[in-house]
Amino acid sequence: MSFGSNATAVPPPFYYSAHLLILNFLIAYSFSSTRIPKMLAGLDHNINPREDLAVRGTKAVEKGKITQTQLDGLKRLQAAHDNSIEHFPLFASAIVMAMFAGVSADSVNSLGLLYSLLRIAYIVAYWKGSSLKISWFRSVVYWAGNISCLRLIWLAGVMVNSSKKS
Repeated sequence: MSFGSNATAVPPPFYYSAHLLILNFLIAYSFSSTRIPKMLAGLDHNINPREDLAVRGTKAVEKGKITQTQLDGLKRLQAAHDNSIEHFPLFASAIVMAMFAGVSADSVNSLGLLYSLLRIAYIVAYWKGSSLKISWFRSVVYWAGNISCLRLIWLAGVMVNSSKKS
């Protein structure tokens, strides 16, 4: 709606919630998966893939198909994948709560994007990081991601409670 010749309509804020949820679902369930790296290493066994690293991984090292370093990296990637799946409900809850409580689109979008970038950094640090220093960095990144979700939940609570003080 415009009032006069110089006024411009300001579009309503755009929530990237759906995009962020899809992105983080893909990060958790696909991009962090060990499936492709295991296939490339010749370890993927679709009938019972949960045994790929624990059972077939050690045998592959013994046969010289992969190195112990490669197997250790795949095990760390599997742990990052598991953690991402475990963590997705917190992120999804935080995004949905914040959006429906009326938290500003800027806050939802920026905290959701921050979480997404931190989750990618976490996965890479977990997968590739074999030193104590990198493991501490990974822990800091993990907690920064948690804090971004908790911040969204907090903001949602503030919005809901402020609407009830009438």
